[in-house]
Amino acid sequence: MIGNIYKASFALLLIFISLSILSCRRQPVEKKYVIGVINLNPTMSSMVEGFKDGLAEKGCVEGKNVTYMQLKDLEDIDRVLRDLKVRKADLILAVTTPAMEKAQNAVRGTGIPIVGISFDPVRGGIVDSMAYKKENTTGIRVGGGVKKALEWLLLIAPHTKRVFVPVKFDTSAAESRLADLKDIATILNIDLLISNIEGRDDLRTALSSIPKDIDAEFIPHSLLIVSNLDAILETAVKRRLPTASGSGLYKYGVTVSCGQDHGHTGKQAAELANKVLKGRPAASLPFEAADLFLGINLDNAKKIGLDIPEHFLRQAEIMRQPAGAANEN
Repeated sequence: MIGNIYKASFALLLIFISLSILSCRRQPVEKKYVIGVINLNPTMSSMVEGFKDGLAEKGCVEGKNVTYMQLKDLEDIDRVLRDLKVRKADLILAVTTPAMEKAQNAVRGTGIPIVGISFDPVRGGIVDSMAYKKENTTGIRVGGGVKKALEWLLLIAPHTKRVFVPVKFDTSAAESRLADLKDIATILNIDLLISNIEGRDDLRTALSSIPKDIDAEFIPHSLLIVSNLDAILETAVKRRLPTASGSGLYKYGVTVSCGQDHGHTGKQAAELANKVLKGRPAASLPFEAADLFLGINLDNAKKIGLDIPEHFLRQAEIMRQPAGAANEN
């Protein structure tokens, strides 16, 4: 009798151990991802941070289940891309059209998907169309704010007839954005004084010799121009000139801008990346247009003596209040 009890107990113990082992085997192992980050434009680093934040909100957290292999030196791009191929990265974030082109050429045929942020992926030859792509690529198309920014400049400063535009063609998007500006200026009957800038000395000379009949400044997005934004705005304030931009530069003192918020654009890219990491082929996801934000900097408007009507302010999606004013909307 006792022997039978021992046998039954032993059998139950074996069943329990077997079930425990099977249960352990069925526990899902958390997927760990390797993501490459190729950014060739330092002014867009906040897009990368927005991308990381967006993926973290989806449960893909750096240092926990995500390892980022990030380009730290532009001269190191070929080595980083080779390492990503060796490690069979799960995804590459490529910021700027040249970065997307480099990444595509490096990983073609490997199956590594690319999520890019590009001014014009079609014109840049990255994809055939916003919806149809041969490559394992998707992403966010930035830009589109130049025309709207000039329109808003005329709304808040209707006396504007002649606009100073310092230009440096140091990004792939600079020429396209200038073409957009010329198109809308012709429609709005605005005369553009375009000053080609090669370096900081050129910029200082151009700023010191802005003609007296200039009514405003338009600030294109380029590495040189944006890195010298303080000098441009200082001149504008002294001359009491409103400034406009097709990038989200209102945060840095530009009177009015219509463009992307870089952190938000990074989060848009993270939404696509999350779908790819969950199994969707990148080629099946159409490129999306980045959200545009209208920003008005009331601190700058106050400095140049520009009174912006309340009904215009109510249309702004984001506003910067002057010191001592109400909370930022």
